[in-house]
Amino acid sequence: MGTSRVILALSAAALLISCGGDPPPYAASWSMTISRVFTAYVDNHGVDGEKVQHPRPWLLDGHGRYVTIHGVNLSGSTKFPSSEAFPDTGDEISYVGKPFPVEEAHAWFAQLAGLGFNTVRLLATWEAIEPDARGEYDEAYLDYYEEMVRIAGEHGIYVLVDMHQDLFSRHLYAYYNRETAAPHGSLEEMVLSMVPDQDADTDYSDWVRGDGAPRWALEAIMPEKDFDSPHFGTLRLLGALEPVLIQVLFDNLDLLPEDLEAEHALDPLIAVLMETAAENGIDGDTVIENMDVLMAAWGAVSALGGDDGGDLTLPEWVGALVENLPGRFGPEETTTLLPWTFWGINYLLDLDVDRAYAAFFAGDEVFPELTAPDGGSLEDYLQEAYARAWVELVKRVGKYDNIIGYDVMNEPGGFFIMLTLAAATSSLNDPAAVSGLLADLLGEELGPQIHTLATGLQLIPPDNTPETLAAWGLEGVDWMAALGLNLSFDADHLQPFYERVGRAIQAEDPRAIIWFEPSAGLRMLTGPMAQWDKHLTRLEGIKQMVYAPHHYFDIYPNPGFNEDPRDFIPEEWTYRDF
Repeated sequence: MGTSRVILALSAAALLISCGGDPPPYAASWSMTISRVFTAYVDNHGVDGEKVQHPRPWLLDGHGRYVTIHGVNLSGSTKFPSSEAFPDTGDEISYVGKPFPVEEAHAWFAQLAGLGFNTVRLLATWEAIEPDARGEYDEAYLDYYEEMVRIAGEHGIYVLVDMHQDLFSRHLYAYYNRETAAPHGSLEEMVLSMVPDQDADTDYSDWVRGDGAPRWALEAIMPEKDFDSPHFGTLRLLGALEPVLIQVLFDNLDLLPEDLEAEHALDPLIAVLMETAAENGIDGDTVIENMDVLMAAWGAVSALGGDDGGDLTLPEWVGALVENLPGRFGPEETTTLLPWTFWGINYLLDLDVDRAYAAFFAGDEVFPELTAPDGGSLEDYLQEAYARAWVELVKRVGKYDNIIGYDVMNEPGGFFIMLTLAAATSSLNDPAAVSGLLADLLGEELGPQIHTLATGLQLIPPDNTPETLAAWGLEGVDWMAALGLNLSFDADHLQPFYERVGRAIQAEDPRAIIWFEPSAGLRMLTGPMAQWDKHLTRLEGIKQMVYAPHHYFDIYPNPGFNEDPRDFIPEEWTYRDF
């Protein structure tokens, strides 16, 4: 009888609601729709009698309900300021309006909610918060971000605050041309895309670059760089070539012998080049340097094209390359970045990206002679600024119940192969030993291939003279410490960083859930190495946390420049079978 009465009472209530009166106010129903999310724990006692807290693998809302996330990322365009225009990074920096203006926010969030989404990953960058100088924050941007969070909440959408970065900073970039005279997808197109087009309005039509850190942070890490050089972003290899000599070389290819290894085989060609050098006031050593650079570059380009470099028959497009050489410039006037279509390859193959991450996470060990502008620890100078930037953001958004967590850093870089290679080259001064070191790290096939690319494309210093190392920003590198980063980075450097920043966030917002992830590092290539690996573990001093690694299917299956993404068939989407 009791059950019947309950059913009758509920039926009467439903009838009253359906027959008369307005629906409950939105604000009232909303209070039961969204609330601050928290992580669940269960308490137990260990063998020593001490209380042990075990996390549960789910999220709960303020009403004790399980929270299932249906989310989207907002968005790739957010990574770069609204104030810049290609090909310049811009002097005045503003990210206000990214991903969309405030006046459009209601429409966009309403559309997302209507499609069934309840969460967005709202990107911020360190540069957006602290663009011009350490300790100077962009209040207009913080106002904008807070308003975006507030409006998302009005539409029932949780926000994961994500401090985004890729390849460390947008001030590391590589120019290229989308269109060349060479056939699409060919080796010729790859090469010519990196050479300035002196017949066009601009030398280049596009760039590949990072995002995240402000320029002032990068200047502290790379004090030797001339970030305002007109050559910045141009392939470093091109700056090593003297146009006059290369043109004469190209005009006298008939002097190349069939057997390059024969004694004095290159003497006739070198004699012509030396004569040209004397006529143009060029040092004779430059002739030998250029010949060495060209031979190494030919091997690297051939490797990119799947060739062994044995055939020296030059195709017609080489003439276009020669005619568009920009002139010589120093290694400090550009970066080592390459315009890979899948930009993430630069995690593996870029020395400057390696240097940036190494200085930020482990500068005291790897660059013991490099100090902050104030004379102190560069590592502390950078990480403390990053943590304070986070706190400024949390001050604005921590009061909103639709904050689902704080993603400390998107995909931190954990590849240090090129830094290890450069440091080993400067220390060992033995190409065979360096190539062998890479073979041990990356395998018998991949290791030597990377060594060929690195030396041929001028991605590492050509010698270990003090002048060269200074120009490349590699004075005083501890190469054993650089090597060690490849093996224990996550445990020894990334985890303490997460704990440092996480505690700063938590102090400002005691309800904070800290989201963290492993680095994009060597294990992506090699798989686990049980005898060496030191992994992330639970963060010490953090009350609530979510482990949030990323996984992607292969969009660009072929490494190269100007590559087309591959097509996916319907079954791959249906079954997520990528």
